[in-house]
Amino acid sequence: MDKANWIFLTRPQVADAVAFDFEQYGPQPELFLSFARRIPGVACDRQHRESCSFFEVFLNDRPRLEIAPQNMGFFLLHLLDSFPLSLETLAEIAGAVFQTRVVCGEAEGQEGLWVAHGMGGFICSHCGHCCRDLTYKSDCTKNDVARWRKAGREDILTRVKYRGKGAYEIWADPDSGRILDGCPWLVQDAKTGRHQCQIHDLKPDTCREYPLTPKHAAMTGCRGDFGETLL
Repeated sequence: MDKANWIFLTRPQVADAVAFDFEQYGPQPELFLSFARRIPGVACDRQHRESCSFFEVFLNDRPRLEIAPQNMGFFLLHLLDSFPLSLETLAEIAGAVFQTRVVCGEAEGQEGLWVAHGMGGFICSHCGHCCRDLTYKSDCTKNDVARWRKAGREDILTRVKYRGKGAYEIWADPDSGRILDGCPWLVQDAKTGRHQCQIHDLKPDTCREYPLTPKHAAMTGCRGDFGETLL
């Protein structure tokens, strides 16, 4: 295993990551049900509904109870925290959710899962899609702001909107403060049609990290080439 292409997660981190997946990508009810039914203890005797948890009733009487899409991540985290799972079962669940290879293992004496991030062979197509659609990555970090200040890039800073409590939003119209629909630093080469970033060396961390995984790319419209990345 080339660990450069894998991410290690402890049990609590796996639960958090799986829950976050549902919060980030929205409704995935069939995926939710496919492994929720496999969690030990999630079963219900229809004659004793008063002793059943919400999840038990939901899984056995889906037409009567529905989990709101925005709450699936929270409920999923509760399920994973409430019922003990073998590491092997947790690996199967994580693999299905992350859509990548997951194996059991340990790191620094801690038990957990190694997750193949699938980005080892990623090649950007320079289509510009991720820069034109900022709906899923409109925040920047304190580190970004500090980097721009150090570089003396007031032109960048004027397009950063401070939201309070250490939170920033990009990219804003410097005159109105309105958040733009697309990235102002994206330019297209007239000859090749390829898009380029005018602040590539200073671009926000959220842009540097995109896409996080092949699933992240697929769910957000990335058109890059991943090659043989899942090992």
